[in-house]
Amino acid sequence: MNIVNILKKPVITEKTYKLMEMNKYVFVVHPQANKGEIKIAFEKIFGVKVQDVNLLKLKPKKKRVGRFLGKKPGVKKAIITLKPGQKLDAFKTDDEKVQSNKTLETKSIFERFKSTFSKSKPNKNIILPKNENDKIITKTVKEDPVKEK
Repeated sequence: MNIVNILKKPVITEKTYKLMEMNKYVFVVHPQANKGEIKIAFEKIFGVKVQDVNLLKLKPKKKRVGRFLGKKPGVKKAIITLKPGQKLDAFKTDDEKVQSNKTLETKSIFERFKSTFSKSKPNKNIILPKNENDKIITKTVKEDPVKEK
């Protein structure tokens, strides 16, 4: 089996985020893949060492639409535990991103204000400052009445 076809997609839920803190990652895998193939594929794709692989096989569920009966496909999931000291950068949580990048530059109030109003329609009541030292001026601008002929 091809390495690329073994891991289909990651499972991202609240429960899997808690597992990520314990160095465990959950993926939907090919239904015919075994633990050894999953371990080799994960190590080659992500470049980390795998300690353990646990598999879950969810059975297909019956679904009814009106009088028609059908099935949702079954899924095979793998819970992959990494060796201590190993970490995946692709699944960093927000807290880890902030801790790893302590030199985050926060935008000044002027830049945030300017970026929010540049995306939306310009408001005729607000005059944007030209540099950071200018004050934000709000005033009502009266439009000329429409002349009818």
